Amino acid sequence: MDNDSGTSVFKTDACFDTAPASGYHMIAGLNSHKLQMLVFDPEKNKFIAFAQKSIHFKSNYQDYYKLLHLFFEENSLAQHTYKDVVVLWESQRSTLVPDALFDPTGQELYFQFNQGTPADEKVYSDKLKTTEAFNVYAIPCDLGKNISFKPFRMRHHASVFIESLMIYSKHSLLPKQVFINVHHGFFDMAVAEKGRLVFYNTFGYKTAGDFIYFVLFVFGQLKLSPEVDRVILSGEIVKNSSLYEVLYKYVRKVDFAAPGVQYANSHILNDIPAHTIHNLVNAVLCEL
Repeated sequence: MDNDSGTSVFKTDACFDTAPASGYHMIAGLNSHKLQMLVFDPEKNKFIAFAQKSIHFKSNYQDYYKLLHLFFEENSLAQHTYKDVVVLWESQRSTLVPDALFDPTGQELYFQFNQGTPADEKVYSDKLKTTEAFNVYAIPCDLGKNISFKPFRMRHHASVFIESLMIYSKHSLLPKQVFINVHHGFFDMAVAEKGRLVFYNTFGYKTAGDFIYFVLFVFGQLKLSPEVDRVILSGEIVKNSSLYEVLYKYVRKVDFAAPGVQYANSHILNDIPAHTIHNLVNAVLCEL
């Protein structure tokens, strides 16, 4: 069943209506301009439902919570009980701390040092198993109270991004890989070498010029070669966009993140480019 419009998408596999949802996994992706839900069936090893709604949000979290409530109330996927629910919060406000330096009682100080004092936010951390580090991040204080699913696990998008790229890197034959994950107004950039994370940061941008400036800055700082080193793209970037065109002008080897087996099995996602929901898909596969 498909019901697509300019700002909303709703898709379900026929099997979703014939089996109890209590065995399924739900991933809810939340950011400032898009709300998403993706349902995974571990028995069939495929995604069987997807919902997405575009929103317009600037700074008032009370307004955001109203939009969130409306999304859950209008969407039948939110009316079920799931075996596992992961809520993926997407924002720039995070920082990595090495295992050797991390003290859970001091995570607010780590965050403040790099991101400033949390404003109406609470600081959390995710242990990253593949990098011997913690991702320390902030989430709006009342966000959890406005999530329809109970219980659920909250995670930061960068935790999933880093864990999934490191798994890919450790199985790659290439000595170096550059990963760029594009969001609305900012992007994550990471570099892995021989299965080890050597760089991660986020950069805000308003124009394609901003975007390529930061990409080439990282290339220069890490002595990467625009002719040799491959960039793997995910997130909100498509081939005919100004971001892609300026990137390909300066970096010769550019690929989109390849879909996994679970995506390939999921016919409801056939018309959704795999790289655009790469992080959402990987949230169910990463052990966080």
